[in-house]
Amino acid sequence: MENEARSSNSSGLLPLLEKDLIDIADYIELCDDNFDVYGPRLARFILSVGVELDAALRVLLNARRNVDGAAAPKEHNMGAYKRILSEIARE
Repeated sequence: MENEARSSNSSGLLPLLEKDLIDIADYIELCDDNFDVYGPRLARFILSVGVELDAALRVLLNARRNVDGAAAPKEHNMGAYKRILSEIARE
């Protein structure tokens, strides 16, 4: 699973997201008072985080499926992610 996680991050998106968040924090203080702040840069950051989260969940879902020997689903969806994460949380 470690190798799969590394290959999913081969694009190097996570370090870029970290840098982007640090850059955003230079302009917007990360505090409760700024929860209503919005803009195109924050929207792009949130979308990028979603893409990285989706990739990480796909790796987790595939690794879990390989361990359990379950048949491959036709598509990955939020229901499958939720089910797998719930099972992992119960373990």
